[in-house]
Amino acid sequence: MKHRIPTENELYNSTLRDGIPAFFERYRPAFTSHRISITADYPPLLYPQGYQGLDFIRLYLGRIHSEDLLCQAFETRAVSRVLSLHAIDYGETVKSMVCNLCEPVLACALACGLGGGELYSLTFSKEQAQRAWERLGGATEDRRLLLEGLEKILSYASLQTSLGDSPKAMLREAVSISVASIKQMIHLLAER
Repeated sequence: MKHRIPTENELYNSTLRDGIPAFFERYRPAFTSHRISITADYPPLLYPQGYQGLDFIRLYLGRIHSEDLLCQAFETRAVSRVLSLHAIDYGETVKSMVCNLCEPVLACALACGLGGGELYSLTFSKEQAQRAWERLGGATEDRRLLLEGLEKILSYASLQTSLGDSPKAMLREAVSISVASIKQMIHLLAER
């Protein structure tokens, strides 16, 4: 994939560097087209359930590509900072994390969008953090509010990358990021 998140995360890198090529080396459409034959350990935001073989790979790679494009809309150092803070919060390193890399970046971007922070650098002031926190209020899963924030991010990302309609639709469908995840990012970044 040519648009990859620049990261040292072993799970992400090994899946894309080793797992995907291994699938195509073993893939035999005449005999085993229904088999996945891949260790798809890296979890995309929206895992392609119920698909097999080439259909699975096509959706799996398409979803990861969409996530990568979204992450590329933000400053590389900002993405690295968000991933580092996320890893530290869980007592891990970015290299050893076993999670989707786009999720903490998207949670941070949603916090910025909701509070009026700077999307490119994924930063916000204490006042903007407070505004985002208040907008989230006591909500536990306010999908409407998350979709409103996501639309701001997608508009921004479309100007920064070649994020087309198909990736946007997938990201809208994948907005399962909890309000708790967004509040966690507000807390982590407001302390810095």
